Amino acid sequence: MKDIITFGSIVVDLVLNPPKLPAPGETVTSTSYALLPGGKGANQAYAAAKSDPTSKSKVVMVGAVGDDALRKLALDDLEEANVDVSSVNLRKDLPTACAAVCVDAKGENQIIVGSAANQSVSMQQLPPLDSEKVLLMQMEIPHDQNWAAVKAAYSAGATTVINVAPAGPVPADTLRMLDYVIVNELEACTLAEHVGLSVEGQSETELGRQIAMLYGTTVVVTLGANGAAVFVPADTEEAGGGFPLRATLKATALKVRVSPQGHLEGHRA
Repeated sequence: MKDIITFGSIVVDLVLNPPKLPAPGETVTSTSYALLPGGKGANQAYAAAKSDPTSKSKVVMVGAVGDDALRKLALDDLEEANVDVSSVNLRKDLPTACAAVCVDAKGENQIIVGSAANQSVSMQQLPPLDSEKVLLMQMEIPHDQNWAAVKAAYSAGATTVINVAPAGPVPADTLRMLDYVIVNELEACTLAEHVGLSVEGQSETELGRQIAMLYGTTVVVTLGANGAAVFVPADTEEAGGGFPLRATLKATALKVRVSPQGHLEGHRA
């Protein structure tokens, strides 16, 4: 099994549940709040470590936190899950990232993220990469550092995976070096627009197929309760291919509980 290097964000979420979301200039109250560890990068590392606790694969988190009270909350559950946090930088000049997450009684939400230390994350923090490593990324740290990390991983023969969340542009040269691109329906449209594809009248899965064909990368389009569509690039058109192979993955019901650290922990039903 390959080691997993998660390169990304570490955040503490301040979660509030007011009866309704505030309008501009309005103050509303929430009867309680919770401080929970989060961040797309940290969540990826946590999930990877918890997916198979008996695996001999190592999971490494590469990111940054501040020298403050939130740092312990952000890192403790990762360490408890046996995630290696030795490549997480401790910043004296920046606080740990924090997100204010407001979810009202109807399930509508407003989220503001203070990126703070996440904006200091650098590909120079990465441990050595080789063919026995998987580099796992998302889009909550400086994008130029992601692209530099992909280039280094590609040169080293490591497997590269990016979840394009939050939605944003990915350079064409970077797409060609990625092994796996994971997008939801909105992110598929956003990415397609950025690479110059026409999205009008096109389904998200068709856009995923086109991206896989154009850039030679496996594209996974997640479809919520409908599972996911996976497009595996064929050989070049000159070699008689050009049309990606599609596989459809069904959604699997999970039994979940909330850990003391606020994570959803689940197993297959």
